[in-house]
Amino acid sequence: PGRYPTDPTTHFSVLKRTRRDWEMHGAATQIVSTVVTLLVFASGARAQAATYDFESLQPGPLHGQDNWVAFHHYGSQGFISNGSGVNGSKVATNDLVPDSAEGLTRLNDAQFSFPTFSNAELQAFIQFDFRKPTPDSSGEASAFRVGRDANLDGHFSFSEGIGIRYQNGGFSFDTAVNLSTPVYRNAINAGNFDDWFRLRLQMDFTANAGEGQGVLSYQNLTRGDGQFTTLTSGTLRLSNLVAGARPSDWNAFFIPVQRGNESDNLVVGVIPEPARLAWVAMVLGGLRRRARASRESVQH
Repeated sequence: PGRYPTDPTTHFSVLKRTRRDWEMHGAATQIVSTVVTLLVFASGARAQAATYDFESLQPGPLHGQDNWVAFHHYGSQGFISNGSGVNGSKVATNDLVPDSAEGLTRLNDAQFSFPTFSNAELQAFIQFDFRKPTPDSSGEASAFRVGRDANLDGHFSFSEGIGIRYQNGGFSFDTAVNLSTPVYRNAINAGNFDDWFRLRLQMDFTANAGEGQGVLSYQNLTRGDGQFTTLTSGTLRLSNLVAGARPSDWNAFFIPVQRGNESDNLVVGVIPEPARLAWVAMVLGGLRRRARASRESVQH
């Protein structure tokens, strides 16, 4: 007495609600558990990309800041300063010494690391933003390379990675051989000098019997391009990488700084696999239908 209603009808109603509550709780717990599992799985489908900008660095020489190491020094020095045009954030540029250049490399560390590849990616990519420099006698190039720093000494060779660049009026990506064999496309219609561009190389490491395939595209950020425009494509020639320098071994990236150049937003990552995303969406749709059916069944 005092614990349950004395009316049997009311007593049955209380038990029915209790049973319904437990069923709903069990169904909700199962759905939440499944959704958590799917989210973990889907995390592999989302774009796994790491973007390096220069906002945390101090104005002044880039060498010595945040694991950046200078090499190939030709009278110039890499600097951090505010950008020009549509990009007023901090950028990597140089000290405006004519006909000079400096290359700088950054090795992955605890502060920043880009995703590790498995050599089986179908849609890996690298990209960076740069201001198209006005040409002069030094033939300025804006470039971004990703590769393997075997000795952890701050630089890697052309046979240890893949790169993209703008130089002498054209966009190109450098195959795993050297700078003399780029896949090149003239950029005459891409925009004007001093425009900001975003250059991307999408890579399928499994194509061409393991030699890989690259697709080069760009956006003109100054004129507000909403989509990438494809420039060219070609074989990556991955078999020409030296031993131990496959994409799964890449651990560093490189940029050159020359007079008039500005670079920003260095990105390495993987584009989502559409099939995996579609599967996750399908399963989530099924869970919603199941939850709705469960609610309807316990209400009757």
